[in-house]
Amino acid sequence: MPHSPPRKRFQVHLSTAIILMFVAGGLIWANVVPATQTVLRSNSYIRTTMEVVRSEYGWPFTGRAVSKMKDLRNEVINPLPKEILVEEYYRLLYIGKISGAISYPILSLNLLIALLLLVITWFLCERWIAYRASRKGP
Repeated sequence: MPHSPPRKRFQVHLSTAIILMFVAGGLIWANVVPATQTVLRSNSYIRTTMEVVRSEYGWPFTGRAVSKMKDLRNEVINPLPKEILVEEYYRLLYIGKISGAISYPILSLNLLIALLLLVITWFLCERWIAYRASRKGP
């Protein structure tokens, strides 16, 4: 009974590995570096301007958003009942970090898309190498 040759382990060409490394680096960069936007908000009860800086993490979908608010100026212009004024004042003038929770379903979807892009890149590189090798001949 003839023995079949041992199976080759999973192998990729060096050029494919280098391209996969660059694609993986780009995907990591896209998911780790935040997309930032700054918005100025104002309120009619309290003459104030809030600077809201929103940072969104994740690609292609936002997996986490973090907002930081900063009071640029603060002055009461309309007389209001004290309880409304105090509540509105503290709601508006909260200075600090409002942290959004991490969305694990979106994080999983982003991971799945990244893996899919890596597999597609691997497949296309290997097919291109096989095509060029077949054109050269034996």
